[in-house]
Formats: sequence, structure tokens, C-alpha cells
Amino acid sequence: MATYTQKTREELNQVVSVSGAIYREDLYLEEAVKRYKGFLHLVSRNIKKKLNNPCVPTYDIDLMWHTHQLYPRSYCKDAMALAGQMLHHDDTDTDQSKGGKLDVSIKTTTQQWSEMFGSL
Repeated sequence: MATYTQKTREELNQVVSVSGAIYREDLYLEEAVKRYKGFLHLVSRNIKKKLNNPCVPTYDIDLMWHTHQLYPRSYCKDAMALAGQMLHHDDTDTDQSKGGKLDVSIKTTTQQWSEMFGSL
């Protein structure tokens, strides 16, 4: 996935004015790619265990996920190899009210990440 660094940088140029220059740093991008790969393994594990909990990415992981999707052939191939199916990215649920679906999913994802990889 290192080939996405340049495209990621181009996409992130739009974010930098709001978020800061850190998103252009190679180290940040390299670490974000590592975390994204870990996230994909977490999603894959949940699919294989038939857990009905959508994994919610952190901001850096979400940026990598969107960038990966800019390469549909590669994204499809990687998703099929990892999870045996396409990994759909649903950005439509934005209600983070306490106890809501997104709130519960964020907490569950954080817990699963901690169990699998340690702290965020």
C-alpha cells in the first residue's frame, strides 16, 4: 500500500488548511498506512466471526481507507483477499448521541483494537 502515499498526499492537500501540516509528513502517512492495515485485519476478523458490529475508523485510518478506494481494482483485490468480500465504507451515520449505533460502534471498535493491538 506504500504506492498510495503520493495520491494520499494529493488528497490530503485539501485537508491541510483545516487540519494542519502534519498530514503531509511521511512519518504520519507511513504510520497511518500501518494502522489502516491493522484496521482492515480487525474488520476482516469481525466478518469471519460474523460479529454484527461495524468498525469505525479513526481519522487517519479513514483517510487511508478513502485513498485506497481511489484505486478500485486494487481495493477490490485487497478486500477479497483479506475478507472474502468487498468492504463497504458507510459514512452516512453521523449521529454520535450517547447509546446510538455510531457511539456503540466507536466504543466497541476501540475495545477490539485495544485487545488486538494495544492502545490507540
